[in-house]
Amino acid sequence: MNPDDHGTAPSPGPLFDAPARNLARTTDPNTSKAAAQEVVNSPHLGDEQRRTMALLEANPGSTANDLSRLAGDADPRRINRRLGELRSAQKAYRSGTKRDPVTNKACAVWWPA
Repeated sequence: MNPDDHGTAPSPGPLFDAPARNLARTTDPNTSKAAAQEVVNSPHLGDEQRRTMALLEANPGSTANDLSRLAGDADPRRINRRLGELRSAQKAYRSGTKRDPVTNKACAVWWPA
């Protein structure tokens, strides 16, 4: 890979094909569908998927909240969405639940496939 104009290598793209229709529900408004298409077209999607996969591989048996905290991300929904994509690609799976120490809610436990 050749560095781009900013001195960084371009993103190699998503880990797998993630059509926008999988990121937005058929019942979602058109604005949500447009936002899903922007995510799919973003060079950052693959980077987020790789980061999430690396976190999961380094921390198997974690929840989205756990991984989000490890990543320094205040919003676990971003990690949770990437985990769902990884599950669709058969790169990760859910098995069991555990109680989150901060929210005290039951959360799905994720494992690398």
